Amino acid sequence: MPIIRPLSLPRSAVIVGYARTPIGSFLGRLSSFKAPQLAAHAITRALAQAKVDGGEVDQVIMGHVLSAACGQIVAGGMESMSNTPHALTEARSGGYKYGHGQLVDLVLRDGLWDVYNDIHMGKCAEKTVKEFGITREEQDDYAIQSYQRAAAAFTNLKIERVAAVRPAFIKDGTITAANASKLNDGAAALVVVSEEFSREQGLTPLARIISWADFEQDPIDYSISPAGAARVALQRAGMTPKDVDVWEINEAFSSVAIANMKLLDLDPSRVNVDGGAVALGHPIGASGARLVGTLTRILGENDYSVGCATICNGGGGATSVVIERIQ
Repeated sequence: MPIIRPLSLPRSAVIVGYARTPIGSFLGRLSSFKAPQLAAHAITRALAQAKVDGGEVDQVIMGHVLSAACGQIVAGGMESMSNTPHALTEARSGGYKYGHGQLVDLVLRDGLWDVYNDIHMGKCAEKTVKEFGITREEQDDYAIQSYQRAAAAFTNLKIERVAAVRPAFIKDGTITAANASKLNDGAAALVVVSEEFSREQGLTPLARIISWADFEQDPIDYSISPAGAARVALQRAGMTPKDVDVWEINEAFSSVAIANMKLLDLDPSRVNVDGGAVALGHPIGASGARLVGTLTRILGENDYSVGCATICNGGGGATSVVIERIQ
């Protein structure tokens, strides 16, 4: 069981700006941009939208998983999976004195591999599938729903092909390339300021951050950690899942969203209402900010008051943020 500590925020924090780049396919239109270049576009636009001068920013925090070959980077969400290199992992230690060497794909090694169990994270998700009795059909249906909700961005969606895709990780498995997120490039940025600064500068807050939480458990069960993080964040806010109007749960796999909806007893119509990572893509270091930004927009466009965004990460962890629309 996690240790739940009171959340102590010295000042009320509000979101006054959000922007993201398009999410590009692996080796697609955005592959010529390095991750910091993608981040620069998102940050510049978010600051412009918020009407905040860059010189007033005290700190930049950007999520970034695959940082090899990026040179100098800002500590935020950005990811260019297309520019992640392969590596000769034993070259420095003299492991290749004679004969052939093996290249290691750092997209897999650094981004998609559970180092604790030495297996692909998709195999960890297959464990969750079995424990929750989630069928292949259920995952395919969820994936189709994600695409349909994001249909405005697609003109050639062939939903009949989803059920024909072969399992990706284990023989007779249920997780496929069609009902999982993809390899992608992209960046997202949020401008977060104190409520006091917002008033002083005459800014227009988009949402207020109520609480947040990190959650950790056995790495092989990372795919159900989002529910744990959400419960802790909501408890800190004096709320329960029933108090949340709309949710963003990162769709690393369709099974992740399905399992966490079951754990939290959520109405599927209130989860990822504009589609999720299965349809839009999952530039892994950028997705956390993308979720919160999407949630902020949805709260502003609809008659919703409270939203919760939650995302799992490698190593058994997850992070959740609870926000509210400012009336």
